[in-house]
Amino acid sequence: MALSPMSLQPLAEQHLLPAPESVRTYAMIASHRSPRVEMPIPHPAWITANGRRIQVWLLKLSMTGGLARSECHFAEGAVGEIVFDTDSGTVRCAVAFLPRDLKRDAQPFRFLSLEESNQGRLRACLDIVRAHAALRRVV
Repeated sequence: MALSPMSLQPLAEQHLLPAPESVRTYAMIASHRSPRVEMPIPHPAWITANGRRIQVWLLKLSMTGGLARSECHFAEGAVGEIVFDTDSGTVRCAVAFLPRDLKRDAQPFRFLSLEESNQGRLRACLDIVRAHAALRRVV
């Protein structure tokens, strides 16, 4: 299923409800560039944008966003919701898409809001991937 970049509304045109106080926004989380973790194999995730559910493959993740590959191209500034499973539970978060990485044929995104429960699950996931990467280097 392919979406044209124009089929998704830019961030400025979205009518989003204010986030509850328990939600930490991207700006509050990222005072510096968060370390990226390369996934050992692409990890499945789902993005819902403009009423459509699209499967993507996570290539990189951090506490502030990630890089995903899919057959769809999202316009810079378009928003959606990403959902993916981890050993600690499901992570669900609003995301904004950044300019497409043509070299890797992938779409970077940043988290717009990350509730504390999702933040904990994401952090645990990143810790596990880092630990596995360290073990692979030793072996």
